[in-house]
Amino acid sequence: MLLQQVRAVAGLIRSFSRIQTLLLIYLHMVFFSLCLRPVVVPSAVGIVASLVCMASCYINATAVNDLTDEATDAINLANDESRPLIAGSGSRRQVQVTAGVAAAVCLATALIVAPWVTLVAVVMLGLNIVYSVPPMRVSGRGALAQALLPLEYCAFPALVVAGLFGRMSIEFVLVIVMMWLIFTGRLFLKDIRDEAGDRATGKRTFTVRHGAHQAIIQSAVWTATGTLALSVVMFVSYDANPWFVFGFCALSVSGQLWALHQCDRAAVLPVKLLYTGVYGRWISLKVFFYVVVMALAMSHVTLLTELLILGVTVVMVISNIAMLYQNIDAKRLATRGPATVAPAG
Repeated sequence: MLLQQVRAVAGLIRSFSRIQTLLLIYLHMVFFSLCLRPVVVPSAVGIVASLVCMASCYINATAVNDLTDEATDAINLANDESRPLIAGSGSRRQVQVTAGVAAAVCLATALIVAPWVTLVAVVMLGLNIVYSVPPMRVSGRGALAQALLPLEYCAFPALVVAGLFGRMSIEFVLVIVMMWLIFTGRLFLKDIRDEAGDRATGKRTFTVRHGAHQAIIQSAVWTATGTLALSVVMFVSYDANPWFVFGFCALSVSGQLWALHQCDRAAVLPVKLLYTGVYGRWISLKVFFYVVVMALAMSHVTLLTELLILGVTVVMVISNIAMLYQNIDAKRLATRGPATVAPAG
């Protein structure tokens, strides 16, 4: 019996890891590591502890959120196998145990990284509760959710990295703030998919309060501002090549705004969500590009080598985005509906 329970919790841990998002968080950790300009490589134990700490905090967040959003998810994600409570692959008790185990592992590994990181972990685990659990339930309080949730994706990974390397700087703090701006904008779109269930269960998200059109506008403003500001910080504080940084900044922002424009005009929800996926992919690939730029700036390779590597990177980014647009075309044909309507609101 005990072995069955252990296996069940292990399966839930895999489910709540949501690997694509966790890999994105790890990409952030790599970027923040480069922004610290490390002079030594930390121990293998410290690196593993930092990765496990971040993963367990995220697992705790998703488990707690699923427990409190079961009614909403039953409407929005009725056929989603990645939601254990909805799919019937886990009981509430098992999910509660998973959340508790993840919290304990987060605190233990944070202590290995650095004692002060444990205090930050306590705050983050508290935020997971405040974000999802009544009576606070920040996730249903409009734009406050967009302001706080990026702490999980940006601030906490950055502070774990700072604890791992034992370093901090003013420019590093600026990078954290700029990444927070970008992801605040990105998260304005997260509730478009869930609007029907949120409205039905009384969850007052920004999209429920103001509509998808206003959420898209807010997303455009915040992410464009954050991207431009981050590019300036990278150029001024990290000696990044301005042609590379601002050139990709222009490409990325243009791609993001076009995706948002098409999202606003899309007539059916499946196509609208595909455009939010394109928009999110632009942001993820932008972080990947900045990782490459930072690595090149630290390696002091020749200009020709830089051009070759960055050229290949840009081609990879554009090819990846192009594949997503092909998926959108296929979805349009499948839905057999018009691609666009006049913007709402």
